[in-house]
Amino acid sequence: MDRHQIILIDSDVRRRAQISHALTNLAAFVIPLEHYSEISQAWPDEAIILIEDRGDSVASLHRMMQLHNRTLPVVVLTGETSALRKSELLFNGATACLPWPCDIARIKTTVQAIFARRIRKAEPRTAVTSPEATTSSFPQLTAARSSRADIPAIATTLVQSEPGPHSEAGRPESVRRSGVLIERPLVHAAPDGALQAE
Repeated sequence: MDRHQIILIDSDVRRRAQISHALTNLAAFVIPLEHYSEISQAWPDEAIILIEDRGDSVASLHRMMQLHNRTLPVVVLTGETSALRKSELLFNGATACLPWPCDIARIKTTVQAIFARRIRKAEPRTAVTSPEATTSSFPQLTAARSSRADIPAIATTLVQSEPGPHSEAGRPESVRRSGVLIERPLVHAAPDGALQAE
């Protein structure tokens, strides 16, 4: 799995150092910052942002990312675990919300899941067409396709066409469709009752 960057935004120096040390083996770099405005000095291409829920820091970070046309996942560490607050954080651009204090193992699991999801999205998708994919599950359709492929078509492209000979029912035996004359053999009944084609 590719190792991206983790940006930790936390005003608490001790907690920032604790979390940074715990996450060093999960990312190429863990960048500890005291305020969200510091991230605008050097935007990373791929990173996960961990930010404390302090005032309107999450909403302000989201507005700043929109201003700089950035879409980075944001994990919020919040001391308020109410459903209303979680909904507000998610509405303001959070990818995930974790309660604080929180087990470091839970933070690692969340970060790894976001890393894996972004890697899957970045992988190119190739369309593989197998013989089974083109085979219909309806045998009638498969038989009809194969029977049509075995029949040689007798068609002549015409600039101007005249009506062909008519059958006893009065319908032309040669029908022009889209500039193509499809010739049908005339079938007559022999004296003994057998059908014969001209």
